Amino acid sequence: MRKRKIHNFPNTRKGYGLKKKLLKRWIYKNDLTQPYVARKMNMPVEEFKQTLKDRGTFNAEQLKALVWLMGAWEAFKVLYFPSKRKRRRVYWEVFGRYKNKEGMNERNKQIK
Repeated sequence: MRKRKIHNFPNTRKGYGLKKKLLKRWIYKNDLTQPYVARKMNMPVEEFKQTLKDRGTFNAEQLKALVWLMGAWEAFKVLYFPSKRKRRRVYWEVFGRYKNKEGMNERNKQIK
């Protein structure tokens, strides 16, 4: 059995990237434009397009604006996470606890 090599990279990320194909698909599906989304994220249009093209990172304030614009579920699909573990953890923190509480409430109603 081969040993897996684990890399301990320093945490130098100052933001997260976006999956540009999914983001563009969402933008055009909802009859919006890239300049409109850039303005909502408080970014110059050219910087927004260049960041998408170069697969750059967006800071927390920009991502927060994007989540408000898209909604949490759609934004979760568009965000790029560095690992599956991180993606699962964020999913659980954002959506998992709410669904568990909702499920428990439904079960309690059925019991009564």
